[in-house]
Amino acid sequence: MEAVGEEYFKILTSRSFFQPVKSKSSFIMHGCMHDLATFVLGDFGLRLEENDLDKLPKRVRHLSIMKKDIHHLKQFDGAFDAKFLRTFLTLNSNASPEQQHDVQLPELVSEEKRLRVVSLSHYRSIKDFPASVENLKHLRYLDLSSTAIREIPSTICYLHKLETLLLRGCRNLTRLPAEIRGLLKLRHIDLDNCAVKELPLRIGDLKDLQTLSRFIVREEEGGSSIKELGKLRNLRGKFDIWGLDNVVDVENVSAAKLSDKKFLTRLGLYWQGDSAGSSDPEKHREVLDRLQPYTNLETLYISGYNGTSFSGWMGHQSFHNIVRVDLIECGNCNSLSPIEQLPSLK
Repeated sequence: MEAVGEEYFKILTSRSFFQPVKSKSSFIMHGCMHDLATFVLGDFGLRLEENDLDKLPKRVRHLSIMKKDIHHLKQFDGAFDAKFLRTFLTLNSNASPEQQHDVQLPELVSEEKRLRVVSLSHYRSIKDFPASVENLKHLRYLDLSSTAIREIPSTICYLHKLETLLLRGCRNLTRLPAEIRGLLKLRHIDLDNCAVKELPLRIGDLKDLQTLSRFIVREEEGGSSIKELGKLRNLRGKFDIWGLDNVVDVENVSAAKLSDKKFLTRLGLYWQGDSAGSSDPEKHREVLDRLQPYTNLETLYISGYNGTSFSGWMGHQSFHNIVRVDLIECGNCNSLSPIEQLPSLK
């Protein structure tokens, strides 16, 4: 599905419907195209910038608002008939936490049963998400990135159509509900720059996952085993494995099957040194040997590695796509061999 969407996006970009900005990581819509799209959408879509609720069409289905203060969101409660609402986006909140008020989310966000897409990213005054999220039976996309949310309610397990959950930058969030493993349609979970310290058991049950920016090994404490990764064959893009010092049985590392994950382009391997025996050089080397990824990899990060040498696969000619290798706190190695043999390394 994502591949088809990406192909359509490339076609629209080639026809100047979308235009890349200087950073090339984001796009804008040409003014004429925007006017045409707005005309075609009519009353079904609205981008609200001013505090003018009287002009909200009763049939609006796709709503985005640009507000510096989340306090204004409360004004939407009961302001219009939201029974047709499918999309609710908040855009560009530039206010500091001191300017934002500590308020609950408006009812239309937590109780409108027909919503498919909800984005509340960068509203740092959001600390709690209501348990009534279970009412959003049709929700497919939920973005709480860079909020101050402290807990995801267990009732999220009732959102059986949820495909995307974005929690990037949620630094007050330390865990995910165990019930999340029942959301079998989940394809993307973004935990980048998040404070989550452990993942629910059986995260490998989410076999359609394509994005899981971080996996945390907790084998010594009865938590997630690295072998769970063996079930996640569709992982792609950026992927980090933390807590490699918590691996109990190195056979579990082989069961992770990183070499089968053809779509990974950036891999981070992190030893944190919190476990008894975690600094054992021989064990570090054996774990690294078994973490050989697929050859499409472009960027490799290794941190806290205490082995005396690096694995042979790290310099193999088949890894011709690797252009960058970052080594952090790997002071026990006295040689960069075989990394220096990588043909495309910049």
